[in-house]
Amino acid sequence: MEKIKQYFFTCCLGLWGLYAQSQQTSMPTYHDIFEDSLELTLFTQHQDNPFLLLQSVNPQQNLQANKWEKLLVKLDRQFEKKRSNEKFLRKVFYNTQRILLVEYEIHSDFSGMLKNGVFDCVSGSAAFALLLERYGYDFKLIETDYHVFLLAYSGKQTYVFESTDSLKGFKADQKNVEAFIASMLPTENNIDDLDLNRRLSKLETNHANKKLFQTVDFQELAGLQYYNDAIDQFNQKSYKKAYYQLIKAAHLYPSERIIRLKNLMGQLNP
Repeated sequence: MEKIKQYFFTCCLGLWGLYAQSQQTSMPTYHDIFEDSLELTLFTQHQDNPFLLLQSVNPQQNLQANKWEKLLVKLDRQFEKKRSNEKFLRKVFYNTQRILLVEYEIHSDFSGMLKNGVFDCVSGSAAFALLLERYGYDFKLIETDYHVFLLAYSGKQTYVFESTDSLKGFKADQKNVEAFIASMLPTENNIDDLDLNRRLSKLETNHANKKLFQTVDFQELAGLQYYNDAIDQFNQKSYKKAYYQLIKAAHLYPSERIIRLKNLMGQLNP
């Protein structure tokens, strides 16, 4: 399988090189890489407002989020009446699944989730993080090689919020929590992670090679959205847009794998 991926990657780079040779344009300016003024505004002026920053990828012209507001109204009432943290956290998970996270799709983003309920692990985890921050709970957003999920904390208890599992994605039993975390930890048999098929996607715990297990913040999560979109654009042969998305991803989240891929694409960019 890895040889197939390496072959695919080599072929893709060859296609990109041919594309680059066929173009006579100069390197992009800062404003050239944005689709429109709305994306530019969300990206440059709202990095301290994660709810808006996360909408910078494929933004909707109407930023009103009726489903989000409906969810907040419901949870605000439940928070006022809560009798235990665990029961409320469970309500956060399942009400969010019912109202907001309607359909999982790998090619989705936070804006699309707010509009029509289509989500992936990045946007779904972002929604949970925003809600837990609103209600004063400690949490960690965890990035792995292939996935993003959330750990919440209350007292001595740890809870898993796995957005892509609508039925069993909330884990409160500590043995189940420990088992889930253990399944996501890195393995010793690591390989190079420069793989253009590697989006952050639905939960899978059977990958033979796992290298990453690290905490990310909201800005870095927004960067991962751009990284995912860059991979999609590349696989759709939209090479220039893929490069532009990587520039934005690296600005928000200059991780090793994002920087490496951006620099490689930059060397091939006309």
